[in-house]
Amino acid sequence: MKITMLNSEELSFFCSQFSIILRTGVALHDGVDALKEDMKSVVGKEILKEISKTLYEEKPFYTALENAGVFPEYVIKMVKIGEMTGRLDEVLDNLATYYENESRLKRNIHDAIMQPLMIVIMMFLVVSALVIKILPVFVQIFEHFDPVLSESVSQSVNLSTTVGICAMIVLFLLLLGVIVLFVMTKVVRKNDKFIRLLGNFPGINKIAYDYAVTRFANAMYLMIKSGVDTATSIEYAIDLNNNKKLEAKLLECKEKLDNFESFAGVITEASIFNVIYSKMLKIAYKTGVYEDAWKKIKDKYNEKLDDRLSGVVSMIEPVLIATVTIIIGVVLVTVMLPLMSVMGNI
Repeated sequence: MKITMLNSEELSFFCSQFSIILRTGVALHDGVDALKEDMKSVVGKEILKEISKTLYEEKPFYTALENAGVFPEYVIKMVKIGEMTGRLDEVLDNLATYYENESRLKRNIHDAIMQPLMIVIMMFLVVSALVIKILPVFVQIFEHFDPVLSESVSQSVNLSTTVGICAMIVLFLLLLGVIVLFVMTKVVRKNDKFIRLLGNFPGINKIAYDYAVTRFANAMYLMIKSGVDTATSIEYAIDLNNNKKLEAKLLECKEKLDNFESFAGVITEASIFNVIYSKMLKIAYKTGVYEDAWKKIKDKYNEKLDDRLSGVVSMIEPVLIATVTIIIGVVLVTVMLPLMSVMGNI
């Protein structure tokens, strides 16, 4: 059976279950066996079976996850650090929260595209019905009128049909584009490479960058809270990154850290966060309460991204509705004007 890499929701589930096992004091291999017995998913059973097999060989837990072949390198590295520092249960709990946030962010992006998709589909169906079903009926009706009027009306109906067909083509292309984005957001839940692609599109690149910075803040909070040193945190953050613009800044930060510059100063100079949060980090590292500062930054950027996505949806919906109203209005007016002329002559 081919087993693919776990998505954010699945990673959060497994990490939280492993954390619970450790907190209960049960031996890890016994806990994994018990979890395997209760697991309904065939794929889940196979994963736990492979993990259990490695644990019974008295190998480290991070090796068991690595052998399972479904956990990302970041999880394996963090688990290794947790085992080395004796904080494995805390690290796993933090990983569960981290991937839960990841899942929520990706779900919000997915939902932000889903609503415009439904509106575009509705617009396409309405205009298609107008052009294919309704306008031909007008043509048949007006054929029974005076030839001069009939010709005038036919020209008007033909104009309406042309406008409708053009609108259908535009809507079809728009629908195709939104469907591609929708499918990409589904795939993103398994593979982050598509988010990197989104960063290249004008209009979307700003949201893609905000998403990358939010992920960076979440990851840094997790690593700092788990006891990872700042230099290693930046190195892991580069591995997690999916945005070229942020990657360039993080590589610059790593280079400066290698030259023994201060972490807070390096982050500030890179302008990864806005001025307020950059200053907050500087003060936090001077006073030694940087974990709280990272938590606040992480929460604020999650909130900021949610607001941005909601704003995009609230802006797209009225624009699409206004567009379909104008298109339908133009099509109907080009038919109704000659009809009113015919009625006047009658």
